[in-house]
Amino acid sequence: KLAKSGETFVNSDGMVESRAYSPASDSAKFSILSDTSLTKKPAAKKLTYNGEAQALVAEGKADGGEILYSLSKDGEYSKNVPTAKDAGEYTVWYKVKGIDGRKDIDPDSAKATITKKTVGLEWSDTEFTYDGKEHCPKASATGLAGSDKCDVTVTGASKEIGKHTAKAVSLSNENYELPTDNTKEFEIKEEPKQEEQKEEKEEKPETKPEKKLEGSVSIQMKSFYY
Repeated sequence: KLAKSGETFVNSDGMVESRAYSPASDSAKFSILSDTSLTKKPAAKKLTYNGEAQALVAEGKADGGEILYSLSKDGEYSKNVPTAKDAGEYTVWYKVKGIDGRKDIDPDSAKATITKKTVGLEWSDTEFTYDGKEHCPKASATGLAGSDKCDVTVTGASKEIGKHTAKAVSLSNENYELPTDNTKEFEIKEEPKQEEQKEEKEEKPETKPEKKLEGSVSIQMKSFYY
């Protein structure tokens, strides 16, 4: 490239083609971009089921790019942190999308957990009278979230007279778990003997016996003649 100065030319290396003129120079302004970096990785959360959607990770931070999240490595990524409601284990994928021409950072993952909520147990029907049939207490789950429903399965029924132990063994709602103390003692009592009913004495007014007239009455019949 030649830079023109008057009627003579000076080359771009600054070499003067004529002594009458000084060399010409070119300059350009530019900046060096730093690499994309993940300064804080998204941290997985350990959560407990509460009936609502919960963020699975704490947001990370990046320089030179923005963090995108997904619940699938090859799925659709978004700026929004993934949420979940049901109890279980979730894998959250994240990657950094470089900006202003910076390079991207490949996907990585974090495992988050929503643990089951422990219910309370309320027992009923713990005493029975022997009738030759099997009997077992009932249990209902307490401490449920919102309008959740959860049935309790109880085993340990018996028909024998005496004390027995019932056990709660399962729940119908997968978001809950049984407490450690999940048994209940119940009793089947012997049928009570029929007691002789005591007759109440009715108070009757005292009555005096009737007096009978004792003796004889003689009647003489006289004849009359006309």
